[in-house]
Amino acid sequence: MSSVYEYLSGCSNKNDYIETFNDIQYEYRIIRQKGGKRRKIKIEENEYIIDIEYGEIERNDMDGIRSNEHKKKIIIINLNEEYREQRCGVMLIDNKNMIGEIRVLTNNEYCVYCDKKREEYKVGDIIMKTMIKYGRKIGLKKIRLLDVSTTRIGKNRYLLNKLRIMTRGETYYNKYGFYEVDDVKMDNKIYKYNNERNKKVKVGEINFVRIIKERCNMEEINKKKIEKFIQETIRDREIKLSEFIIRTIEEYDDIYSKINMDIYEKAGYKNYTTSTYIKEI
Repeated sequence: MSSVYEYLSGCSNKNDYIETFNDIQYEYRIIRQKGGKRRKIKIEENEYIIDIEYGEIERNDMDGIRSNEHKKKIIIINLNEEYREQRCGVMLIDNKNMIGEIRVLTNNEYCVYCDKKREEYKVGDIIMKTMIKYGRKIGLKKIRLLDVSTTRIGKNRYLLNKLRIMTRGETYYNKYGFYEVDDVKMDNKIYKYNNERNKKVKVGEINFVRIIKERCNMEEINKKKIEKFIQETIRDREIKLSEFIIRTIEEYDDIYSKINMDIYEKAGYKNYTTSTYIKEI
């Protein structure tokens, strides 16, 4: 999400929340700070300290005009009392329709404080579960978000949602019960299809030689490396494609960065028409 919605720590006013959308910055100003609460929250048997600030905001559009149409409630979540100015999770609340909209979800190690010092956990995972739990507590009907997340492997970035479909059969947000708007309207048919396809498709079903010839510039990628990769696809043709990608993507990142979208298509995965996810709660 951070490639579209990004909290900028360099804001001139700590009550400003800046959102970047399609390379245009919009400023949200918290106009009524209603205080905050510090409490302990229990997630999967572990207790975390949580700071919740809340208030009302208005948005200044790119022409600088304030728009009351965008006035909503805001909840800012921070799970580490030592770093209270960190905005680790931001959710806008539409009180009329009781819909929450996640705008910031960070993975900063400073965002979580757990009483069990040696407990291993993923920061983004805890923040997401906290936002869902708090959403239920305040009576939200739905939570939605926009997913354009990317992940870096080696020197290249990949669309995280498609990479996870190819390797795990579901996107990052699917595991929390969020489903693309397309699926919400169709009883999750696309999700179910892609998940089943992930369990069946094998390496041998993909014509890697043809894809590489079409996509890879031989001058940019070592020829011997390409030959080695092709030999592995031939040797492992009966292996599940997902397992093969997980095992080889770091070594052959310069190749996958050129062909991963073609693999997605040739493997028979279906695309979504939107990047908006919704969770009924």
